[in-house]
Amino acid sequence: MLNDTTPFVGEVQDLAERAVRRGSTIAFQSTLAVAVQVVARALEHEERAARAAISLAQNDALGEMTEELHTVSKALQASLDAQGRCLMPVCVEKTDPKPSFRLRRRERPAPAAERPTWWFSLTEAIESLDEGAGRMRAIAACQPADAPSRVLGESTAALLGEHHDRLIDAAERWMG
Repeated sequence: MLNDTTPFVGEVQDLAERAVRRGSTIAFQSTLAVAVQVVARALEHEERAARAAISLAQNDALGEMTEELHTVSKALQASLDAQGRCLMPVCVEKTDPKPSFRLRRRERPAPAAERPTWWFSLTEAIESLDEGAGRMRAIAACQPADAPSRVLGESTAALLGEHHDRLIDAAERWMG
């Protein structure tokens, strides 16, 4: 599980500083803005799958994964500068704001009538992670070999790919 001392979290800030020193802030902030959006989408799908958990084991595994993406999301957002924030879609204020779903370990899954279908939610999460990792790999591949934006894209893709693989493995165990 990631926390504030996790290398990926520290790496984001280091890469942002390196991009400034190299004069490549536009490319870095552009990549960062995409990474923020991709991670947010993956987190949304993981949270939906967590709400649909049908066992405490699923609940625990998905809870750890969503906590990890929350931490990464915060680190990515913290590194956005004014230029990077301009690349983000305009947020529409919700009429019924609810706090972000945050799964607590050992929390009992919601009753079946109150949760989305587990398999459907899990499939969406897996597809979102795969799509996000592919998108970040494609962006990284277009950057110079030693560019901070390339490292950020590759690191984000690797993290999303790891989550994808963990969900695939978990689905196989849970179905088997």
